[in-house]
Amino acid sequence: MKYFLCIILALPFTAGAQLVKNTVKTDSLNGRPVYYYLNLEDVGSIAKSFYSGQLGIGDNEETKGIIDSIFTDNEETLPFFLYNFNRLLAIADKTTVEDAGTEAKDFILKNPCFFFKSLQDAHFYITIKTWVQPIGYTIGTKKALDAWVAQVEPALLANCKQYLADWNDFKTQLAKEIS
Repeated sequence: MKYFLCIILALPFTAGAQLVKNTVKTDSLNGRPVYYYLNLEDVGSIAKSFYSGQLGIGDNEETKGIIDSIFTDNEETLPFFLYNFNRLLAIADKTTVEDAGTEAKDFILKNPCFFFKSLQDAHFYITIKTWVQPIGYTIGTKKALDAWVAQVEPALLANCKQYLADWNDFKTQLAKEIS
């Protein structure tokens, strides 16, 4: 009977857990006003709801959709999806952030120039610290870090050398996260 009462008393505290919502808005992304993205048909209602703070993140399909959206091939919507993904990394609990580590790592591998360009744009609110924790968790070892760096660095050297200082800072902080 004692156990039954404990379970009943605990229910109100666990059943109503609130999902974390985005509270940071921006006025423009990639040189366009944010309302431009909010009016695009290719930006779905889940992405718009998360941006506006109406949708919380957690272990659900909507959160997975926000994470997966950064792999769009649509260059027009990519800035908005990157903004949302970055906000997700900034506010999510540790489990969600760690789950998003592979996507963060793969996004930089696929779009290194765009990522580092966005890092320098204050409207994205991207910080290196926000990204190194989930990527470090995913990479896990110095050997795996070296392999990932060997994949990313040639694209930066060939296409966007202007971001090498940020890349070097990113690598340094990532190595600290792993060690």
